[in-house]
Parts: sequence; structure tokens; C-alpha cells
Amino acid sequence: MFRQTIKEKGGAFADKADKIIIEAEKAGVSPVLFAAIMAHESAWGTSQAILNHNNPSGQMRGSTIIHFDTLDAGIEMTGQTLHNLVIERELHTIEALGSVYCPVGADNDPLGLNIHWVPTVKDFLVQFGGSKEMSLLWSNQESSENSPVVSGGTPSGAPVQAVPAEYKSKVKLPPYNGVDYNSSGSYPFGQCTW
Repeated sequence: MFRQTIKEKGGAFADKADKIIIEAEKAGVSPVLFAAIMAHESAWGTSQAILNHNNPSGQMRGSTIIHFDTLDAGIEMTGQTLHNLVIERELHTIEALGSVYCPVGADNDPLGLNIHWVPTVKDFLVQFGGSKEMSLLWSNQESSENSPVVSGGTPSGAPVQAVPAEYKSKVKLPPYNGVDYNSSGSYPFGQCTW
């Protein structure tokens, strides 16, 4: 669903699903989040920012759109920005992310359109195979097609392998690598007790 939506609707980034997944993994964020922001900020790959400046995510310096030499460079910078906001600054909800990424009342938003960012990005999350309240973090869980799951987990406890920020300092074990350590029939990844 993720790849198909990008291919069919992505405009200038219609062939960039793999690049988005690669950069999302590097950034530690969900590719669904990555693509949802790109779809919104570039009007499905048709905005002047993406067509003239290779800027898929509406990144600005003050009120000036940032120019990138290639679309891949723009996608890479999107990943760096999302890493900074979601991972380093721990903005783990769309509402928290939107308050920084596209704040209501910002000087560069004279028409007041930023109020639409949060609900629109949430709608795009669903279009790319996620949910409106999904985890914004990268998940290493694999689907039956042996490709990364791009939807992440949910606040209801659905699985993600990323350790929540509030527990990172408490975890003493290495990240889960799929091995059954106790050999007594441990539950597989994805089960509520894994």
C-alpha cells in the first residue's frame, strides 16, 4: 500500500519509495510519517518547492524555501530534520511534531493555513498504510513479504522495536535481534508478551 500510493500519487517523488524507506530508517522514523509529510508539504509532489527547488518537505530558512541540488538531497535533509525533531527532541505525536514543524501563528504563515497541518498529515498517515495515532518511530518488524513494516506501532501497545525515550536509560540489554534467549518457547516478536 505504501509503495503503491507513492507510485500512483507521488508526483515528483513517485519513484522514491525506496529512498524514503532508506532515509526513514537512518533517521529512526516511520517511512509512513516521512511520506505523509512529503505528500502534504509538496501537494503530492506538484508544488513549486519540489519542482523548482527539490524541496519535498517545505523546509524553510525564515520565509525563504530552501533549495537542494537534487531531490535525493532534499529527501535526505527531510530525514535529518525528522530525526532531530522526533528522535532527539522526542516529539512523538503528530500534534507535538506539528507544533514545531508547522506551528500555528508562525510568521511565515500569513494566511493561517498551518491549522490544517496536523489533521491533514494524520489523514495522509492512513493513506500510506498507517493510522492516525501510529508510532512515529522506525520499526524493524518485517512483513510476510520480508520487507520493512512501514506503519510502526500504536499507543495501544502494538509492537515497535524502538525503545520509548523514557525507558532508554533503564534498558541494559542490547536491541532485540530475533533470538529466543531463554529457549523455553518465548513468544515471537509481535505478540503482546514478546
